[in-house]
Amino acid sequence: MIKKTITKKDFKPNSRQVGGFRRCIINYSDRGWKEKHMQYGQAYKEMMSDFLYYSPNIEYDDMSLHEISILKQMAEIMIKRANENIKEIKSE
Repeated sequence: MIKKTITKKDFKPNSRQVGGFRRCIINYSDRGWKEKHMQYGQAYKEMMSDFLYYSPNIEYDDMSLHEISILKQMAEIMIKRANENIKEIKSE
């Protein structure tokens, strides 16, 4: 398990991590897309990829236990949204 090898407990999120969390979790969904599956895909990519690494010009802390906890919360939210989307598509 990855947590066993990490000793750092906390981290300071950069602007990309804060903004992505706000756009994808708090203010979901991406209004640039009409289709729910595209909104979902955009949020997934931004949260799961950009949260970990976006650009060589943005500083990212070493992985911490707190960051893993946030990633786990985001993944749980995305699973819930996926199930809601599947249910909605099946009812159409």
